[in-house]
Amino acid sequence: MSKRIRSTMSKTLEQKSILQKYYDQGMTSYGKDHYEAKQMVLKAVEETGLSEKQVKDWINNQNKPPKVSKTEKIYTKKPRGCDLFKRKYFENLKGTVYDPKIAMKKANEKWGQLSDIEKKSYEEEAASIVVAGFDDLPVEEQKARINEIRKKMNIMCQELESYGVEILVMDYDLNDERAMKEGVNSFGSNRSADFLEANDRLEWRFAQFMDEVTSKAVQIMQEPFPKERKQVADMLNSKIRVLKIGRTTVPYKAIADGIVEVHGLPEGFQFRNPTLLSKSELTTIKDNIDNISFVFPKPSCQTEDLTESNAVNETLHVNKSISQQSENGENLFDERMEDVCKRLLPDDYVPNSTNHRITLRQLIEKDEKGEGYVEEIRDHDETGAFYLVKWIGYKEPTWTKGEGIPSVDLKPYKERANII
Repeated sequence: MSKRIRSTMSKTLEQKSILQKYYDQGMTSYGKDHYEAKQMVLKAVEETGLSEKQVKDWINNQNKPPKVSKTEKIYTKKPRGCDLFKRKYFENLKGTVYDPKIAMKKANEKWGQLSDIEKKSYEEEAASIVVAGFDDLPVEEQKARINEIRKKMNIMCQELESYGVEILVMDYDLNDERAMKEGVNSFGSNRSADFLEANDRLEWRFAQFMDEVTSKAVQIMQEPFPKERKQVADMLNSKIRVLKIGRTTVPYKAIADGIVEVHGLPEGFQFRNPTLLSKSELTTIKDNIDNISFVFPKPSCQTEDLTESNAVNETLHVNKSISQQSENGENLFDERMEDVCKRLLPDDYVPNSTNHRITLRQLIEKDEKGEGYVEEIRDHDETGAFYLVKWIGYKEPTWTKGEGIPSVDLKPYKERANII
């Protein structure tokens, strides 16, 4: 079978000038959340005559960090004399077109033709080379080596799981320059992930112990109060309810597996369950809550529920609409509602401590929009921006931004709590 030869074509100066112009104006990405940049990409395609893929590839290359020129080769293992000879042989071929296999064969032949004195010279040079230790490697190379080991360990964890062995691995890099932003890196079997989520302070305590409560543990990994974690979880869940996709909570397992995407957070931020986040990470989510969005896979013909237990194979399931349910005489109750709602029909009024006369149907319709009817405001955070709201018909109160609460309900609470 003949091999497909990839051909490349250099861009003209005019094309590069047009691309650079739009790049300077903000064409640095092309995702769904970057509408203006996406429009610039289309303009660049039209003006340069390049394909959209070529323009996107150019953007990707521009976004890559500049390559650091290496004046000296760093050896991570002891070379042989023939290795040094071949390296120099290939350096002389730079700028020419050659077949690597044929070139290697010729290099071996050339090595065999050297005299014993010439070979000895290369062997002595090889013997004098000092192999770089791990600490002598550039930070990026150190991180790459560590991540390679993590990948191997993850594969071993999966193999152990297939044998019926549950395993959880946690690591915490004490090197500030090299350490991951989230501090702790965890992986293992599916059940161990459930255990980690159930023990919401485990990662924080692990990092704190390993760091011996030094400045990093205190400043970066500050342990949040449970109230803060629940507050962020409620805010994220409200984002899911607005989507009207048949679920009411964030599918953290599906996000970790790459099935569901999260947009609107700073680059490099690792989105996880709020129970696993540090105080600074929770603050980042709160600061960006208006920009956060979730992208689910397209619906399939299957009708499985999107649950945490089957998240690996999950497909998007859209529940029946309220109108379809009421025609069939079905109850609209879901597990978040108060038990009394189980006995109600769609047009029955929902009992509450206010003067509001709200039917079960109205309650659900409001919930599908990510909204609700306020029964009581119970608390607020220290900034006065978020409030703990008990909603009519629902068991658990949730933390909500003040701007999302009707003024008729919020104003009296502010006056009682002396919030300016």
